[in-house]
Amino acid sequence: MFPNRFARLWTGAALIAGALVARGAKGVDNVPAPLIVANDNGGWSWFEDERAIVDPVAGKLLVSTIANGAGVGGASRSGDVEVATVDLTTLATSRFTLRDSFPADDHNTPSLYIRPDGRYVAMYAAHGSDNFSRWRISTNPGDASAWSAEQTLNHGAGVTYSNMHYLAGDNGGAGRLYNFARSLNYDPVVTTSNDQGSTWTFGGKLLTEGGGGDRPYLRYASDGDKIHFIATERHPRNFNNSIYHGYVQDGKLYNSAGTLIDGNLFDSSGSPPSALTTVFAANTVVAGSSMQRAWTVDMAIDPTGTPTAVFQARAGGSDLDHRFFYGRWTGSQWQVNQMAFAGSYLYAAENDYTGLAAIDPSRVDVVYLSSEVHPETKAQLIGADGARHYELFRGQTSDGGASWQWTPITFNSTVDNVRPHVPKWDENNTALVWMRGKYSTYVNYNTKMVALVNPDLSEPIAALKVDFGLTGQLVQNGFAAFTRDASPSGIAQTESYSSPFAADGGAIAVTLGGGAIEFRDRGNDVAGPLGRVVDEFAFAPGSLELTFGNLAAGTYQLVLYGHDRDFSQGAYDVSLGSRRLGRMAPTSGANPSIGVASARVQFQADGDDVTLSLASLTGANVVLNGFELYAAGEYLSPPSVDLNGDGVLDFADYLLYMGGMHKNLAGLPSNEAYAMGDLNGDGKNDFADLAIFRDAYDLWNGSGAFAAAQAAPEPGAIGLMSLVALTLRRLVVHAAGR
Repeated sequence: MFPNRFARLWTGAALIAGALVARGAKGVDNVPAPLIVANDNGGWSWFEDERAIVDPVAGKLLVSTIANGAGVGGASRSGDVEVATVDLTTLATSRFTLRDSFPADDHNTPSLYIRPDGRYVAMYAAHGSDNFSRWRISTNPGDASAWSAEQTLNHGAGVTYSNMHYLAGDNGGAGRLYNFARSLNYDPVVTTSNDQGSTWTFGGKLLTEGGGGDRPYLRYASDGDKIHFIATERHPRNFNNSIYHGYVQDGKLYNSAGTLIDGNLFDSSGSPPSALTTVFAANTVVAGSSMQRAWTVDMAIDPTGTPTAVFQARAGGSDLDHRFFYGRWTGSQWQVNQMAFAGSYLYAAENDYTGLAAIDPSRVDVVYLSSEVHPETKAQLIGADGARHYELFRGQTSDGGASWQWTPITFNSTVDNVRPHVPKWDENNTALVWMRGKYSTYVNYNTKMVALVNPDLSEPIAALKVDFGLTGQLVQNGFAAFTRDASPSGIAQTESYSSPFAADGGAIAVTLGGGAIEFRDRGNDVAGPLGRVVDEFAFAPGSLELTFGNLAAGTYQLVLYGHDRDFSQGAYDVSLGSRRLGRMAPTSGANPSIGVASARVQFQADGDDVTLSLASLTGANVVLNGFELYAAGEYLSPPSVDLNGDGVLDFADYLLYMGGMHKNLAGLPSNEAYAMGDLNGDGKNDFADLAIFRDAYDLWNGSGAFAAAQAAPEPGAIGLMSLVALTLRRLVVHAAGR
């Protein structure tokens, strides 16, 4: 494993302090650890691989991108083809420009490959605007700061995409490096190199649909023995695609079962995708809906050589209701299950552009996805600015994809998080890279390429789920009812519910008050997993208060649901005291096609009552259908040492402790002496107290955390570090102890 999470967090603290101060003040744009900004201006499509690679020998993560004029640097960076490097030990970042002023189009991202000598190959093309595949090779092993001159291969037709994969057993055992692109007749073609990318030769067609604009879309993955791919017939806007699978080995094409389809990939002929094994047929009915216009998303190979695939399709043909599917080859057929809801589209002109998903190539039972709706419940994800945003989730299956457990990675965002990618590493390490920002079109985006390295993504634990509604309401499975008759109105009400996260082991008291509260029941007009929750609701003009009593100290995430089919309602802020946590923008309309509105916020409980204010932005009705409360980690009781009393033991406490070290604290009130490090009550902050503090600090934050804190800058930078620590402290708990 690479260095512990706390050490990595602190190393990057100075670099990200400015961004986190702004975020911490509002409690928004939540992630489980500080983000690594690999490139402050970059984007990618999903039809080039590998877009990111881990070089375990050099200890580096390389991320290929293309900058856009809408992003940082503006016109001077627009179209720059770049390779960003993240040092996995220090988290220091750098970038190299492979080519200036290429077309600023996310299709033009390079494919990266590590040669046996440790040098890198980058291959890229210009989305059909000329006929060349271009490549460069790094000068030194493990170093992306210097590259050889650009070389070109003329396809005789416009070229798009680059996908390099190496098969050691090909070419009579001498090995062969493949690059798959799209060129002649818009078909996928093969080029090869027998000298590790130094020179390239045009091969032939891999597949063809025949017509000049009938372009198959392929996603590739290799285990070094075979190059597997999934394919469509055409673009989903033009055709009701199925999904097919085949693989390449020694210059030949096979279907899933190993039947030879094309004995020579180096000629001008190509087979139709339908000649391969069908993974998923168009118009297959899943959960009562006909799945249409499928599109390829990702592939991976497990350690046994078994291919897995993720793809998407429109439910009932609706571009507002995409679904993600997970498929696995059983040896005789493809076993496919609906994996998740994917929401609508990024923009209307490309109405099949979703947030996408990525299989972890080292653990194919793990998938990372981006969606504007919750992958399991289909609830809209409302961010802290009141707009729908694409958020990231980690999914894991234990039954081959039939069921999934979803953990939020980002939530309460003010920007979109799209197109995740997990480069190959090993079973003990994971790097997750994605685009974060505003994606308008494939030639207009203001996004950063960000990464998490070995993030701790513990599943939040359900503490309580409550559904508000009239007496006799139908309640969703797993929810408890909070009910009363339609009248009287304007009266606060408290109900108690058993929960393992009650402070005394008994019950959590939930109080709804703060306004002229009424309850309504709309019947059963909303379909989907949350239908019973959102068909009934409580409301009040202007504001509501939601109070949790007897809640154990710790960090919690609260998911609120807001919807009514025809009721006058408005967006409202969710606040804890003077701190705004997030915003809800309820939906209206019967059976919303994308999903009911939900907002996820995070707060800290200190053992006292927690009262959240839900205040309308316009004075309109505040609608609350129900909520889900989650404990956000394992540290749910106060730490054994907490000098500032904020419920966590973090760098802010460390600074307080160090400020009182070796001082005579005799005569001070006990609470003041404690806040300065007198942990054993003897009127001093000495070695005995140091041992207590060190052990408590490592227990809370993880082994080695105290040593990492000691490595931080000393007196001259204490003011700055204190500011950073205050804004990071909840993130420290996530990154180091959960």
